[in-house]
Amino acid sequence: MPGGIFLSEDGGDTWRSIFDEDQYVYDITADPWHPGRFYCNTFNGAAWRSDDHGNTWKKIKGYDFHWGHRIIVDPNNPEMVYITTFG
Repeated sequence: MPGGIFLSEDGGDTWRSIFDEDQYVYDITADPWHPGRFYCNTFNGAAWRSDDHGNTWKKIKGYDFHWGHRIIVDPNNPEMVYITTFG
């Protein structure tokens, strides 16, 4: 079964893939401080960030934990995130 992230821009009538379908994504987070910035955490040992509404993604350096869960943007520091894991 494919994974990834899918985007609809017409209320759910059509969908398109915006992230690698080989990645099992646990969560996607919209950054309230930076419009168009999204984070996702995968079960494949990587967390990712997009600064262009999900058109391109870059791996977050220094994170390689399998079974990652959510990314939480720090409410006091717009340049910091917390990455939660399973266990």
